[in-house]
Amino acid sequence: NSIGRVGPGYEFFLVGVYFIFGHHYEAVWILQAIFHALSVLLVFLIARQALGKVGPSAEGPTLTRRAGPLIASVLFGFSPDLIIASSMLLAENLAIFLMLVSIFIFFRIIENPSVRLTVLLGAVFAFSVLVRTPLLLIIIPIIYFFYSRKLFLHLALLLFIIIVIMTPLTIRNFQVYGAF
Repeated sequence: NSIGRVGPGYEFFLVGVYFIFGHHYEAVWILQAIFHALSVLLVFLIARQALGKVGPSAEGPTLTRRAGPLIASVLFGFSPDLIIASSMLLAENLAIFLMLVSIFIFFRIIENPSVRLTVLLGAVFAFSVLVRTPLLLIIIPIIYFFYSRKLFLHLALLLFIIIVIMTPLTIRNFQVYGAF
């Protein structure tokens, strides 16, 4: 059962917070509230990118392009479950924040692929997987994008960064549990 649990990312986050601020739950709650607020902003920015730029040259209904990101961020920001999760010691707020950062970076790569953004995506994505392991499934469309655009160097670099970050935990789990 221990192997199937979530990764140690949230525990490392708590160690860092407690090291800096002492063993105070309030510091964690404040940081999680900040993550939630930043996640609302990321939802807005991702929705704006997904719906297209607002302007005379943009395609599609103007109301959808302007109101869509705002509606998405309001629905996300005022979700009762996410608001309540901010006041608990749960990995969800950190995981959602890191996932949204990964998606935001990925959208930036779609617009303009760069090695720097690919390295950043690999690092942020790997840390999000360390917080919530099921987020690893998001790698499938990312790999498809790099492969279909023939960005093989970017794909290799992305996978290398993820492997480098995930390898210490994999080795440790194999030593402790005798399985990957």
